Amino acid sequence: MLRKLATAILYFLFLQSPFAEETQVEGVVFVGGEARSALYTVKSQTKSLFSRDKFSARTGNVVGVPAANVLRVQTPNRTEELVLIGLIDVSPTMNPNLRKSLISSMTKKFLNQRVQIYSPKDFKNHGLFPGHGFAIINDRLVQAELLEQGLGITSHSRDYEPELLREFQKLMLDATENHRGIWKDKG
Repeated sequence: MLRKLATAILYFLFLQSPFAEETQVEGVVFVGGEARSALYTVKSQTKSLFSRDKFSARTGNVVGVPAANVLRVQTPNRTEELVLIGLIDVSPTMNPNLRKSLISSMTKKFLNQRVQIYSPKDFKNHGLFPGHGFAIINDRLVQAELLEQGLGITSHSRDYEPELLREFQKLMLDATENHRGIWKDKG
């Protein structure tokens, strides 16, 4: 009885966690020398990518896109410009039409959307400033979504969250190889 209660409490706690996963595994147990089928439930909890010990979090609404790697966000206290970690801006002197196209696409996609912002607390140790961060809109990481759709260019120079930046590079490579977004053939 106590074991069932403990299992029920653990189950309830895992259900309350946004990162809880449950998997069922079939197996065989031997009882009194006789094989019986059994169904096991395995629960695990994954660590959040943007943990509170490494990031400060806040929410706001996107009110503009001033550059191809920047979202202007209205938070409850102020309007701020969020530089998206892992993306670079296209210089207006190098290719003004590409820059305008990226800004236009981002504006159509994100304007007036609710955004969750995660800014690294140790930004100075990585050559960043307080305006750098990651953005999530509609449960999608903005940087990953832009790169996947071929609407962003990733930087190879930052060492912040290297595993995530490697994923960004893979997304951009896939977009270039599959001619999505800005990587479409102009023929």
